[in-house]
Amino acid sequence: MSFNKKLSAQSLLPFTYNCSNCPLKKQGYCGGIEDLRNYSMEHPSLIGCHDLERLEKYLSEVVDRLIHPPETFHQEKINLSELPFGVAYGNIDLTQYNNVPLFVVSMNVFLKDSGDFAFRDMVHLKKTLKIPTNAKLALIGTSSEKIQQAFWRVSERLKLLERIAEFGFEWVTSTTFPVWDENPRADQIIHQFRNYLMTDLMAEKGLPVIPFVYPYNDNDYRTFRNWIKDRPTINKVAVLAQYYESDNQFLQLINNIEKIQEYAEKELQFLIVGVTKKSKLEKALSKFKNASIISWSPYYEAFLKGKMYNLNLKSEQRLDIDKSSVAFENYKTFRQVLEQIRKESNKQN
Repeated sequence: MSFNKKLSAQSLLPFTYNCSNCPLKKQGYCGGIEDLRNYSMEHPSLIGCHDLERLEKYLSEVVDRLIHPPETFHQEKINLSELPFGVAYGNIDLTQYNNVPLFVVSMNVFLKDSGDFAFRDMVHLKKTLKIPTNAKLALIGTSSEKIQQAFWRVSERLKLLERIAEFGFEWVTSTTFPVWDENPRADQIIHQFRNYLMTDLMAEKGLPVIPFVYPYNDNDYRTFRNWIKDRPTINKVAVLAQYYESDNQFLQLINNIEKIQEYAEKELQFLIVGVTKKSKLEKALSKFKNASIISWSPYYEAFLKGKMYNLNLKSEQRLDIDKSSVAFENYKTFRQVLEQIRKESNKQN
């Protein structure tokens, strides 16, 4: 998933490379050792391949919470036709903008470091975000890995999923436990399992939910195919684009999305989270015409820099306009650019 994560890892040499007792290998989720360095990685945040006791502990945490696939994921209630407005910490007053069809907030804002909610209820959340009291709001499961882990640890004890369902979000996404390219396969696989499981558990609570999908290799794509086949009412999936920074990396993401579509064996609508550059938007929307985009950049360009977008999504300083107006103008410009890209793409086809 990422190409720049810095992680201090130790080699455990000497040790024996042996996958024969690994439950992930036995059940076909892993094809065996692909990289000796990754196999040997040790870090408190990792689920390593060499430590079977630790691996089985974290795998059991998932297995113990498994449920039968819900009959519905309530995705018929999710409208991705309008551009959501990504907002954050309430440093910009957007209460006057009642014509925004949907605001979105991330788990990074919604949750405390402990994994519990940072807000009492929807009224408190909207007041803190400084958005209209009648605004529609969705919850996107992106956050730091530290917060993801904390949420996982306390979600069952604190009944967090039931409480999210009571909050009144229009819809939610699954968690986004990361699947870093350089991490051990056990870590990659169990993180994918957690995201899949959270999708099921959220749907069981009645939440309209979109799963984040992070296949790393062909075994993961086959796992995804089997998973989504057992969940026929899912036709929307999310992918995280923000770590695919260079053009070549973004091309890899496009290829990944095409492969997800292929293995789904049905038409999907993609929610692409974290893409802002115009050239990347053109590449994505030329391939996936009905994809929906979420970006927090229109907000942060205004909040952090006081900068306003032009039609090339390049920003320039605007000290003569208050940040609230700049943020809303950025959102409108971003929406206008997306609409133009879609029109041009349709002309070409």
